[in-house]
Order: sequence, then C-alpha cells, then structure tokens
Amino acid sequence: QRGGIDALYVGTDVGIYYRNNTMSEWMPFITNLPNVIVQELEIHYGSDRLRAATYGRGIWESPLAPSTAAIAHAPLNDTEDT
Repeated sequence: QRGGIDALYVGTDVGIYYRNNTMSEWMPFITNLPNVIVQELEIHYGSDRLRAATYGRGIWESPLAPSTAAIAHAPLNDTEDT
C-alpha cells in the first residue's frame, strides 16, 4: 500500500491479514470481508480499495487501511495567528 508505512496484506485460508512497519503483529483485516479462503488480492489505487477473490464466495471489496503518513501531514489546527 502506498503512503510510506510499508503496508502489506496477505490472503490466507482464514481471511485477510494486515501489517505495516508501525505494527509488531499481524492483524485480521475484516472490514466488509468474509472469513473465507482468499485466492487473490489486488489493490485498486484509483478507489483506495482492496479487492479479494475468494473460494466459492465471489469477489469482495474493502477500503484500504488508513495511512499513518497521510495522518501525519494533516494540520493540527485551522486557526490563524493574528
């Protein structure tokens, strides 16, 4: 995944797991996704979505995990000094 956090998604026999360089463990990635055998994963950057082809359950889609790099560049406040 883009965004400077070296994110990685992996499809397994029991769903999808996610990890980035700020995490010490793999986490289940289950937003809008079934807990089934995943045969193929694809990131569609145009819509910021992860697409998963599953065994016997069709193709599913979920928003990508939030990028901490994008959050780091957000302004802390929107007030102006006068």
